[in-house]
Amino acid sequence: MSKNIKLIVLICILMVLFIPLVACSGGYPYEKGTSIEKNISTDKSASVGDLKKTGWQLAISENTFSEDKKLIMKVLSESEAMNYQNDEFNFYGTPVGITINDQEHVRLDVPVAITLQIPEKHMKDLAAEKLFFATYNNGEWEYFLPDSIDIDKGTATIEVYHFSFWAFGEPSEEKQIETYAKNLATLQWDSQNRSQKIKDALTRQYDDLFKSMGVNSDSLCGQLTADMLSALEDATIDSSGIAPIDALAQLANAASKGQSGMDEYRNKYLELTGKMICHVMEKSPEKFSSYANVLGGLGTVAGAMSEGDTEGALRGVADILRGSNPIVAVADTALTFIKDSMESAVDIWGQGELEKGYQVYIGGAAGRWGSDSGLDGDIDAVFITMGGGEREFTRKIVKKYCEKYGINEEKLTQEERDNIVNNAKKALQRKFDERKVSEPAIAELQKKEQAFIAELKAEGLLAAYSYKKFFGMDKGVEYNVGDRLAKLYKIRNIVLGYVDKDKVQDLTDKQIVRLINQWMSYSEKKDRAGFFKYMRDSKYIVEPLIKDPVYAWVFEKAINFDSQKELKDQNEQGARNETYQYAWSSKEGVYEYTMTYIGDDDSWYDPPRQNGETYTARCTWSIPPKTFKAGDTITLDFELSFSNHDLSYFTGNATTSADFDDPEIGIGYVTGTNIDFVNKDGKSSFKIDTYPTVQVYSISDTVTAVAPTGREVGDKIAIRTAFNGYAQGTAYVYVWTRIE
Repeated sequence: MSKNIKLIVLICILMVLFIPLVACSGGYPYEKGTSIEKNISTDKSASVGDLKKTGWQLAISENTFSEDKKLIMKVLSESEAMNYQNDEFNFYGTPVGITINDQEHVRLDVPVAITLQIPEKHMKDLAAEKLFFATYNNGEWEYFLPDSIDIDKGTATIEVYHFSFWAFGEPSEEKQIETYAKNLATLQWDSQNRSQKIKDALTRQYDDLFKSMGVNSDSLCGQLTADMLSALEDATIDSSGIAPIDALAQLANAASKGQSGMDEYRNKYLELTGKMICHVMEKSPEKFSSYANVLGGLGTVAGAMSEGDTEGALRGVADILRGSNPIVAVADTALTFIKDSMESAVDIWGQGELEKGYQVYIGGAAGRWGSDSGLDGDIDAVFITMGGGEREFTRKIVKKYCEKYGINEEKLTQEERDNIVNNAKKALQRKFDERKVSEPAIAELQKKEQAFIAELKAEGLLAAYSYKKFFGMDKGVEYNVGDRLAKLYKIRNIVLGYVDKDKVQDLTDKQIVRLINQWMSYSEKKDRAGFFKYMRDSKYIVEPLIKDPVYAWVFEKAINFDSQKELKDQNEQGARNETYQYAWSSKEGVYEYTMTYIGDDDSWYDPPRQNGETYTARCTWSIPPKTFKAGDTITLDFELSFSNHDLSYFTGNATTSADFDDPEIGIGYVTGTNIDFVNKDGKSSFKIDTYPTVQVYSISDTVTAVAPTGREVGDKIAIRTAFNGYAQGTAYVYVWTRIE
């Protein structure tokens, strides 16, 4: 019996000794680090590393390389990692170096998933939104958003197109915000461009639609149209959870194939338009109902909405739309816009790879991420290099296109495949070229977005635990901070579309984030009416419809162009050459120009040159009105004549004109938007001339022009009266002002 007891005691002692050894060797693989060497066959997939044993793991697909390669993955030990540690980046685990045939920074033909096991010591209260992957270049860390973080398993994954030196961890708060803003500024720029294109494509058609429904106020039409354009991108409009513009895109291909497909598309557009109109009126049903006298047929719909009869309102809108001819024009114009978008709006890469592709295209990436030098401006080479080779790029772009627009890839002809690929190349090159021009604006946007993202973080909206149901994480979806931010930005645009227009510019980032918070909270409860009530109670919606304001051009100042510096220069030159002397003067509406010959008499000429021969041209213009409205006809009178002409050999001439144009443009120059004043015969420029075959010594006439409209309060324009003479004139500057 005593021998059995001794044996049991011995076993227990060995177990106690053995358990920590196992925990040390398998539970924390980063302390001592490791190195793995593996031959990769081009026609076989491979897994390199083991999360429990090595901390890092690579999932390599077949055809990642065009030929067999030797891969070495070296996970640094904690002591080795100290050489790369700095105050701005706290490692979770240790960095890993990946080389191919002993070469660093290698591009891949197919993306490889790199996964890291987050150490257990970091799992308690894990803040996934603070964690980034990073590559090491020229002594600095460059940060990238993870593709996903599995909080339950404690893993983080990123898909990469290049092997290099990678790490994972928590950068400083400043670097986190900076990296988010860098990614989101470009996305926001894209979003603003898309919204503007939707606005440009559909504004006039929606205006016509509301006027056909009996809305008899221009401002109400304009505001309803603006709200409808916002609603097109709102995924809460329909029970499908898909924004109307994206739902219609899924039917666009069928609409191009025959009448039945077109009918299906138009019926869906009719249904969604009805829902959008009711959604817009839900902002403030009582207010809309009180405007029944200017809403035409929509007044009845507004009444139903104010009584809580949503179904009745939908039926009423449907009846009105079915009898409206413009609805077909709106639907067809939207279809044209969607088709154009289909050719250009395919996401070939994630945001991180897209950014790398852009840097390669503009020549800012030579040697980074495994890219070659000399690719700037070569979109084909960029696609092949960044897209994983031409074959992989072609396969991927066609596949994603078909997935996005519900097309059966197997039924595509080769010509259709080629068109998809060529259009994608052209579209991305156009996008890259537009971005090059817009870099200063994007840089400013990035600074602005840093403050907004900081507020999102402070409110907890980037945290994985917040709004799990809303973001689908209650269904086991892994956390992706890039997707989270993109959705929050879409919500921001939608929410701001519902705030009264005169209040938007005064909102702070903190207020906007709170509005987003409320929107998601009410959306989770499917209580859109509750959200709009909150907006009204908080005074964000006070007057959903504002009766027509009155705007006018109001005089600010007169800028006189007298060219006195040029006069001095001309006279100094004339004195040196002993040829001509000039005098001219300019004040509002009165201009004079005198030229005198100061050279010697010369009878060789016929008629002879005579010292002192001279002429003076004078021009007067009436003063424009102090205030006028867009569409007003502005009338000006002028007189142009020679007040003196004692000439022998020389001749004199002068011209005058008037126009609307940019007040910053000097006399003698015009922009592409100038509007000339013309007489009854359509003539805009007038000239007097002493030349013997001309002999026009005076002109007086009346000219008119129709005043343009301003785009927003504060815009400026000038009525310019010009006299040449010598580039003389006056710019009467007006400011677009709300006067009632």
